[in-house]
Amino acid sequence: MSDPASLPVFADVTHRTVAPQQLATVANRVDLDDVTAFVAEAAGTLAALIRAHGGRVVGPCMVVYHGPVGSGNRGPVEVCVPYSGELTFGEGDGQERPHDLNLYVAPARTEAYLTLRADQVNPQVAAEASRLTRAYAEANGDPATYPREFYYPLDGSAEPGQTTAEISWPFDWKNQLRPVSEHRA
Repeated sequence: MSDPASLPVFADVTHRTVAPQQLATVANRVDLDDVTAFVAEAAGTLAALIRAHGGRVVGPCMVVYHGPVGSGNRGPVEVCVPYSGELTFGEGDGQERPHDLNLYVAPARTEAYLTLRADQVNPQVAAEASRLTRAYAEANGDPATYPREFYYPLDGSAEPGQTTAEISWPFDWKNQLRPVSEHRA
């Protein structure tokens, strides 16, 4: 169990507007025991693939949960890596596009988010952060169905106290009393 002092609070939640992003993604159905290994392997594979085919990784790995994931419950998980440039695939040894690779441009979005330090990254804190970001999204608009997680730093190493993750919840801004433009991150 986490120290209550390390749990996030609602006042820590803020929001940002995210510009459209080119994403390289792979999705799979995994249960709770396999999600960490799947995310790590997929993120590394996607980053290497982007670099090998002419692109540049431009942000942290993003994990989108398209359904619940639990012990004995294989939920849909999508690992996304943002990139710039044009990825080129050809005919030849190692140049073919993998069949499970998806490339698309994610539209601009507004998302409520919380940053987490290395000492806060555990299932209890992530669940509380998810609950708080959803509450923020609901208070200001129509939330998406499922949250997203972002992992820092890009090389996988983290110092104590360093931001290592963000939990976000995309939503459509509906708060007429507080225009979204007043609070862009």
